[in-house]
Amino acid sequence: MLSYRHGYHAGNAADVLKHFILTYVLDYIKKKDKSFIFIDSHAGAGKYLISDPYMQKNKEYLQGIKKILQLKNDNIFLKKYLDLIKSINFNSDLKIYPGSCYLAARMVMEATYSDPNGEVQTLRNTQALWPAGVMVGIKTESWVSSGSKVQFQALALDLSGKPKAGVAMDVKARMRITTTSRKRMVGGFYTYDNQTSDKDLGALCSGQSDSRGLLLCEASMSEVGEIELIATAQDGDGHSIQAASTVYVTRQGEIWFGGDNHDRIDLLPEKRSYEPGETAKFQVRMPFRYATALVTVEREGILESQIVQLNGKDPTISLKIKDEWGPNVYVSALVLRGRLREVPWYSFFTWGYKAPREWWTSFWYEGKEYVAPTAMVDLSKPAYRLGVAEIRVGTQAHQLAVNVKADKESYPVRGKAQVTIQVKLPNGQPAANAEVALAAVDQALLELRPNESWNLLDAMLQTRS
Repeated sequence: MLSYRHGYHAGNAADVLKHFILTYVLDYIKKKDKSFIFIDSHAGAGKYLISDPYMQKNKEYLQGIKKILQLKNDNIFLKKYLDLIKSINFNSDLKIYPGSCYLAARMVMEATYSDPNGEVQTLRNTQALWPAGVMVGIKTESWVSSGSKVQFQALALDLSGKPKAGVAMDVKARMRITTTSRKRMVGGFYTYDNQTSDKDLGALCSGQSDSRGLLLCEASMSEVGEIELIATAQDGDGHSIQAASTVYVTRQGEIWFGGDNHDRIDLLPEKRSYEPGETAKFQVRMPFRYATALVTVEREGILESQIVQLNGKDPTISLKIKDEWGPNVYVSALVLRGRLREVPWYSFFTWGYKAPREWWTSFWYEGKEYVAPTAMVDLSKPAYRLGVAEIRVGTQAHQLAVNVKADKESYPVRGKAQVTIQVKLPNGQPAANAEVALAAVDQALLELRPNESWNLLDAMLQTRS
């Protein structure tokens, strides 16, 4: 299994079952004329974006909430749960999946009264509960090199979801240190024992949100590894709310990613989408100081492969994006660390003088980590890890620039409109002999729900497996 992070599994069949039971039980408890307290001791995030790399890695939600929403199910027990999912997504396509804490926070208030005819009527309203009068979020890159500054932005919104200006916010940093040891279990199996500690790095920036609700910051990190950025905002009554995001800082001494009891690792792209000609960088979160990686670019088969050497000081892979990789490709890295060997000092006179740099690396690192195998334990045996990541490849080479211009801003009923349509190819040349379909749509209808049927490029260049 993957290193347990709920983002990988949010919305799968088990998650749907748990949340359906949760909403059903809470709805049943509310029927009592008593107040109650809901405490979620193992809650994850409040919301999970479907586009998040964690959810897109195995796409477990496709066999869970996505499949349930596609079914025409009139079951009264499922209806309340599904209506809640749809309301969070504004009755549009599935873009957000809520966690258990968010579902529980959607408390339902009811009022019962008798109308003039003597019939009993019930009104129901949904109200979200927030710890403060503002909402806060923070966005940053997933990882950066130590030579560049970390850029991030904090966002303040009011409870209606609109940007709020003048909100006091500050961002602090905290370094997460993971210490890993490997030990042998009964039966010849090995397990990793990870111990995590935190180190406070202090405040990075503070200020007030602008008219867009944003606080833009950048900072240089002297520490290397997993850095957690924590944004805190306060409302007018002094109530505070926090949001956090994690960034990895590399290339300044060795960094260590804790090992787990499986053969999977995270392979993280520097960004999710690239244009042809750009260079994509991937961070390989391997628990090795040195390793050899077989890197493949795949989609309906292997498009390209290469072998690279990885170093714990800078465990990154660079790939040149090609035109034929659109609209998406999958990059995998099979990382292999060979058997550790004993390198005594006198081995320099037998083979080290022929390759002094290789000998010094082996003597300084492998020699220290080498543990002679016994009949029960072999900690120096070869080890491997596998990581897979998906990236989107830009579609600019396939996009037409369309400009529509009317001769007037308004027309009377049954008036004739003269519309000029100009279409250009990606290289700027006129698109001769192009087929044009023109539609006139009431703007009020588009405000109710956007029309996505004319996104032809997205339909033609869908994600491939």
